[in-house]
Amino acid sequence: MNRAIRTFFLTLGILAGVMGIEHGIGEVLEGYRPTEGLLIRSWPDSPFFEIMAGEPAMTIIPYYLLSGLLSILFSCVFLVVLVKSNHDRKAIIFLLALLVAMLLTGAGFGPPVLGLIAVSIASKKNSSLGTWSRLPVRHHQVLSALWPWSLAICLIAWLMIFPGAPLVALYTGSDDPLLMIIPILVGFATIPTTLLFGFSRDITARASSLE
Repeated sequence: MNRAIRTFFLTLGILAGVMGIEHGIGEVLEGYRPTEGLLIRSWPDSPFFEIMAGEPAMTIIPYYLLSGLLSILFSCVFLVVLVKSNHDRKAIIFLLALLVAMLLTGAGFGPPVLGLIAVSIASKKNSSLGTWSRLPVRHHQVLSALWPWSLAICLIAWLMIFPGAPLVALYTGSDDPLLMIIPILVGFATIPTTLLFGFSRDITARASSLE
């Protein structure tokens, strides 16, 4: 098993699932009232989520309460399957189906996208990493050492998106869009670097176990 890769996709996947649940909670609190259409806001009247435009989402369910309950359900099932499954072909397909269900029942746009990235990475959990292994050993050693730092920056960026930016905006009164834009850019930019550094981390660990 590639432990660094597993740590990374679980980190992203758990964030996606938790954020999907949070969307659902907002919709549940709206009560049993009709949605305004396909596009909704999970937290339309919350000052905390104002900087996030009330957290846009989409749903094919015509009532907020039902949409929110389904968002929470699908997000919870996604978390359980992601953590507990062996990530074979059937599990990957099921996870992808859950992400589509999350998207269509109000779990937001970001969580399914982040979840899709996590599931894609999960498919590499038991990979031999043959192509990346061709790099010289000394390169893997350097990249392996950078992996924890890249993972930390990536995690901090996503936590800055939520709940960081809303907290800063709430307590400072700032509505500067950079509070959201910068963490989003950093969060997505560090995903490929963390993944590649994780490959080197696992390759280095595998080589050490054979010595």
